Amino acid sequence: MRYTTRTERRHWPKRILIMLLVAIIVVVGATVVVRRTYFEKLKPVSVVSAETKLITIEKGSSVDVIAKKLQEEGLIRSAWAFKLYVSSKEVRNALQAGTYSLAANQSVPQIVSQLTHGKVATDLVTVLPAQRLDQIRA
Repeated sequence: MRYTTRTERRHWPKRILIMLLVAIIVVVGATVVVRRTYFEKLKPVSVVSAETKLITIEKGSSVDVIAKKLQEEGLIRSAWAFKLYVSSKEVRNALQAGTYSLAANQSVPQIVSQLTHGKVATDLVTVLPAQRLDQIRA
């Protein structure tokens, strides 16, 4: 039987540090990829096309409905990026109903600004039945 004053070294703290370092690297890498993707999705769909589309946002429409409509019309790249942007800027309840003239060369922040400030299309006129000319003019 051998007696020694040396204690056996445990290797588990080294393994835990390595696993922790790998986990940190994975989390940081994933964060960078998600942020880059998010900011890419906020950019305009087209830099060249200035063709405008009339989009009507109904009263009481949710952010999900608005985002889906804008993506279907080709005005934004991603509905989830739009919803995340609206939530992060805390303007979810500030989006206003109306008919808007939007273009594919507008970024998500520009579109959200237009929707929150109520900058509706001004070249539209609605004539209701049974109105007199002076009422229409007013």
